[in-house]
Amino acid sequence: MTGRESVVLAGSSQLLLIGIKQVVEATDRFEVVRQAHASELALTLARQLRPDYVILDETERSHRTIEEEAGVIDTLHGLGKLSKPPGVLVVVARDQFRLVQELRRAGCRACVSNRSADTVVRALDMLSLGREFLPEWRNARRREHARGTSRPSSLSEGLNRNEVRILALMARGYTSKEIAPRLDLAAGTVNNYRASIRAKLGTATHAELRRAARAAGLLDPPGGHGTGGERERGSAPEHGTRTGR
Repeated sequence: MTGRESVVLAGSSQLLLIGIKQVVEATDRFEVVRQAHASELALTLARQLRPDYVILDETERSHRTIEEEAGVIDTLHGLGKLSKPPGVLVVVARDQFRLVQELRRAGCRACVSNRSADTVVRALDMLSLGREFLPEWRNARRREHARGTSRPSSLSEGLNRNEVRILALMARGYTSKEIAPRLDLAAGTVNNYRASIRAKLGTATHAELRRAARAAGLLDPPGGHGTGGERERGSAPEHGTRTGR
């Protein structure tokens, strides 16, 4: 036994994993006991090796598929159910704010984009204390809130990407039949999304829905910075009383 805490690394880029391994082991406090070429393999290794920590490098998946994202989330759920759950640190690209929120909901308590020894070790230390370490994204949320361009946390954490886009169009008065071709969805699927959005936001009227969308920065005027506005030529105008599906 080396007396050092054990770490399992997993990610799609072996080069990046080598860099993280060097950073972690340079402290003489940690030992990387195994590396895997995919995050999904971390759960199998954790069951076998019972490491103190698992570090997942997700920075290479900037344009991840639904299956890739689901795989990482399933891995986090599985790690959390082990008899000895390891501390989990996920390395992601700095602009992946929505992904960080998804990871948090799956039980991840530490995310970083900076792979420096100080940042990684500090994150592992915070995990050992049972505390959350998300410094970069907390600061980003404060800055966006101060500018008034971010969605409220209850909205950003409650709606998925399609629901946010549909909310923006619903607030403008688009019907399900009009929304469906814009998002390449079936009208019935849009109807299901609409019901889910109303349930999550607790909105019963169109006015309430518009207020929620405006508070989320989704009804900015043309040239603004809203996240869900449709501004191409030929867009239907906003109709305050049009709520039909």
